[in-house]
Amino acid sequence: MTIIFLLASFLALSGNPPAGFVPVLLGQTVSVYRRPSGPGVELYAEGDIAAPPSKVRDVLLDYEQHPNFVKDLAESHVLRREDSALWVYQRLDLPLLADRDFTLKVTWGSDGDVLWTHFACDNSRGPPPQSGKVRVVRLARRSDRR
Repeated sequence: MTIIFLLASFLALSGNPPAGFVPVLLGQTVSVYRRPSGPGVELYAEGDIAAPPSKVRDVLLDYEQHPNFVKDLAESHVLRREDSALWVYQRLDLPLLADRDFTLKVTWGSDGDVLWTHFACDNSRGPPPQSGKVRVVRLARRSDRR
């Protein structure tokens, strides 16, 4: 399973794409759509997975296990839990680049039968910057990069 979740601030697991989403990948097993006018990177994915959407979301929210299947993710630790929110520290060990680290605030819920997950950098809840690591302060869309 390709983990689109690390790149997305919105992941829906049911039905047709909402208004404003355009195809990015129309595959045989998974189709991915993006809303280009959103405030961040917003993706909608649909496909056949032999599990109910709630189980898929459980896997995506199991951040402690992400290093086992997400390439270049060296660390992933849940720092704080609330009812529908997590703060997660992650460190990327990238080839040819200094390690990157950041703390994510992850929230989730549902709109009818559509499950959603949102995340954004929130380093105020994580460990202080460390020597030898580049602190990521914002997850940006490709068009935001300069």
